[in-house]
Amino acid sequence: MQIIKTHTAIMTAALIMIVSMPALANCELDTGYQLPKGVGFGFDCEFKDGLAVVDNNDKYGVVNKQGQIIVPLEYDNISSFSNGMAAVEKNQKYGFINHQAQTVIPLKYDGIGLFYDGLAIVQVGEKFGYINQNGKLVIPTIYDLATNFNQGLAVVKKDNLFGVVDKNNRIIIDFQYDWIGRFSEGLARVSKSGKSGFINKKNELIIPLVYVGASLNYYVDGNNYNFKNNIAPVKKDDKWGFINKNNEVVIPFIYESIIPLKNNISLVKDNEKWQFINAQGNAINQLTYDDVSFLQQGMIAIAKNDQWGVVDEYVSFLAPLQYDKITQFEKKLMLLIKDGKFDILNQRGQVVLPVVYDDLAHFKGKLAPVVKDNLWGLINQQGKILLPAIYDGFKHTRNNLWVAFKAGKVGVFDENGVNIIPLVYDSMSDFHNSMAGVAQNNKWGMIDEDNNLIILIEYEAIAYFSEGMIGVQKDGKWGFVNTDNQLVIDYDYDMASVFTEGTARVVKDGETFHINKQGQRVD
Repeated sequence: MQIIKTHTAIMTAALIMIVSMPALANCELDTGYQLPKGVGFGFDCEFKDGLAVVDNNDKYGVVNKQGQIIVPLEYDNISSFSNGMAAVEKNQKYGFINHQAQTVIPLKYDGIGLFYDGLAIVQVGEKFGYINQNGKLVIPTIYDLATNFNQGLAVVKKDNLFGVVDKNNRIIIDFQYDWIGRFSEGLARVSKSGKSGFINKKNELIIPLVYVGASLNYYVDGNNYNFKNNIAPVKKDDKWGFINKNNEVVIPFIYESIIPLKNNISLVKDNEKWQFINAQGNAINQLTYDDVSFLQQGMIAIAKNDQWGVVDEYVSFLAPLQYDKITQFEKKLMLLIKDGKFDILNQRGQVVLPVVYDDLAHFKGKLAPVVKDNLWGLINQQGKILLPAIYDGFKHTRNNLWVAFKAGKVGVFDENGVNIIPLVYDSMSDFHNSMAGVAQNNKWGMIDEDNNLIILIEYEAIAYFSEGMIGVQKDGKWGFVNTDNQLVIDYDYDMASVFTEGTARVVKDGETFHINKQGQRVD
């Protein structure tokens, strides 16, 4: 999921706004329906409560399975719906809306989190507090940092020290620690003066502060190096091992690094080699690796003898050790490079694009360009070739259209690969207010997104429409025509700009001045 953090730096799992970026191929409308023109799903998408997030020109809204706009595309960000509400952002303010697009919690906060245990973090200025699902501020915004409630408790920071409060803002654990992790299996890791141990919910020190504080850079599966399945990794005398809740060593302190993963598996480093072990300290397989790199969606790139592969959270191979390089391509896709070519692999280990292309660009909207033998094509999010690599290039527009170039001609495809403007023009400007300038035989005109001719292709140069007028050039002079292609201001000017608030700047005989829409000089 894509995570949009608020304007203030916060600890992991604290105040966030989470935008819906769900699973591949789940965002499909019912048969026979389509999205409104210009509207698209994000790269990752799924329907929740029958609704999905869509965007157009960086404005977000929500549609149903029939492609109907349920929430207008007017927000700067929006989460997926949960319990009938979605977090939204507009003009750097946050709140919540319901399925009817009604504001149920005003957009007045500087940051907002989703609801956990019935409460959500809110930010006002540099301080944090909590609201309930009715929008009532139940814990005032007095804390420097805050985390989501878990089992009725939340870790908060005040005056540079961490403590724990309950839903009534009663202090359960005094503000005395340099750091507190979340409670897991009844215990939470705490740090003070560079040493860490574990406390229970009564603030009783169950495991003394004798271990090196765990790095906050490691945050896997929400563990924060806390107890899971009755064991926790700790560091002592520069080596890592595991202890149980009785502070007994269950895996010796022999590792240079330990990274807890899911499924009772940890990644450990010893003598500069990485290996996967289980909760008993036994190797998952007999392989050791020279390097590792964490990808998204729980995938891990591993290297041995300069060859890279990919495993999942269960240490099952998704890609064999045969690639020269592996990088994250998109949220749920990986780029596997071999001999200068590449595969695209999804999180299920399926190759969605075989090793035939020389290069590719990142997705914009639903499509990504690919290159083969210096020619370009377009693929969709499932790796399907939507347009073959026969074009000289592509340019993506803000309204999710693709301008295509081939043999000196230019046209436009939509994000479904449909050629909505044929490749018959010599040149084309960017779309502005759903219109673009086009050229043929050194003459310019203007079309809309349906290839309807708005301005005849008869001018030496054109500007763009503003306030119902557009500057055009004939015989070296500029004038203005209206949306009906009627000349309303004669060709009297050496240069002309667009109209702004009723006037346009023009140049005539070396003099610069402004005219109104009747062609009268106004300064």
